[in-house]
Amino acid sequence: MLQRIRTHLQKQFSLDTRALSWMRICLGLVLMADWIIRLNSLTAHYTNAGVLPQDILFNYQWKEGYYSLFVFSDSLGWQYFLFFMAILFSFFFTIGYFTRFSNLIVWILICSVHARNPFILQGGDELLRLTLFWALFLPLDRKYSVDALHKKENAGDTGVFSMAGFGFMFLVFGVYFFSALQKTSSEWHSQGTAIYYALSLDQMVLPLGKVLLNQPGLCKVLTHVVFYTELLAPILFFIPWKNQFFRTAAIILLIVMHFGISFTLFVGLFFLIGISTLVGMLPASFIDWKLSKLPAFLKKIRPDLFFARYLPAFNTIRNVYAGIIRKISNFYSITILSFSLLFVICVCIIWNLGNIPGTGLTVTGPFRTMAFFLRLEENWGMFSPGVFKDDGWFVLEGTEYVTNNKVDLYRNKTSVSYEKPENVLSEIEDDRWRKFGENYIMVSYSYMRPAWCNYMLKKWNSEHSKNRIRSLQVIYMKETTLPNYQKPKVTKEVLCTCNE
Repeated sequence: MLQRIRTHLQKQFSLDTRALSWMRICLGLVLMADWIIRLNSLTAHYTNAGVLPQDILFNYQWKEGYYSLFVFSDSLGWQYFLFFMAILFSFFFTIGYFTRFSNLIVWILICSVHARNPFILQGGDELLRLTLFWALFLPLDRKYSVDALHKKENAGDTGVFSMAGFGFMFLVFGVYFFSALQKTSSEWHSQGTAIYYALSLDQMVLPLGKVLLNQPGLCKVLTHVVFYTELLAPILFFIPWKNQFFRTAAIILLIVMHFGISFTLFVGLFFLIGISTLVGMLPASFIDWKLSKLPAFLKKIRPDLFFARYLPAFNTIRNVYAGIIRKISNFYSITILSFSLLFVICVCIIWNLGNIPGTGLTVTGPFRTMAFFLRLEENWGMFSPGVFKDDGWFVLEGTEYVTNNKVDLYRNKTSVSYEKPENVLSEIEDDRWRKFGENYIMVSYSYMRPAWCNYMLKKWNSEHSKNRIRSLQVIYMKETTLPNYQKPKVTKEVLCTCNE
């Protein structure tokens, strides 16, 4: 009886090592892109001279259990060193070189950089961080890796059935299912206007999204399509009959949804992170079929062979590590690890249920501290419970010394205009700054406003010695989206004023 149950569970919850290896490569590439994008705003986002000094971080946003290597020192040299290490080990993770150790280093650095500035994070960051956590306990190096070549492994069985595998599957399931459960507003249900409101956000909409916005009937249909795809597709992961077929169908549906979002809305790396994690869920039957269709010349492309030729094997270290693993890998240690990961899964379930209005569930006490330490907190509230309506654009109005002339710092102009830009999105440097601006206008985060104001004032004066400014006003031209394509009224809000 127990064997039959195990066989059934193994069939339902097994992952394929080839899919996991593909996911490793995709995530590694995304990680390197993420670190390089962050590097462009290193001073602004991660130092005391930037938009979030450590005193504000510790007083308002620091949770018990958090840690960050980025707060050990505020020197630029230390920050650049951490970024260099992050990019280096992300590269090692991508090619599968000392994969588990590289995974650990990158996960620690991701947790650290997320804790240092939470105001520039979005849902994709949480998904990336949590995927790296579960990846620590999964065999991401069995295929297409330098490690597999150095260890001369050629495992025939590609199936992985473990508590970590189930934890990863639940993570991917929860991203979409719990996101749907949090979409409780009428615009996602009876009104069907959520896509209309989302595509009305000038700070996010892409050209194709603007075209789609002019099709009200299609917007309503797509609202319901997105909601029910998020709600029902992840359930297909666990259909007991023809599971691999239904899992493949669910993954394809969700990948199509991600591409649809990325073509219409500026969401940064979120869609790539989502697609990468879905790749790790691909079943063996789909991979076998895909590999059989792969052209012969593509099968001969082996970058892992190239890197294995030039990267040292460090066999002594590998043998010592393998020996330690053999000694501690027994029934008791594996059982303890499995129950520990099961406990982590339970914490994640409670955390997700607690995000749903009316449940009253929460993770408290030392378990909450543990969750913050491992950075297990989850909230998949993308456009939930409804789409935010407060759109607009920033005007940074500086006043020059002596002449009192007004200058526009945001657009580097010697005159100030409050008119709406032709393309609001084109004036936003990247998705990190877009998310920062989204948080900046919130009344609950008003304590963070002076830091950006002072940062922009000092930055301008350091770069414009001939027309220095003595004061700066951060102005938000708020344009609240109205229903039924009504023309919104623009209001001028002075969010912060600072002086040199």
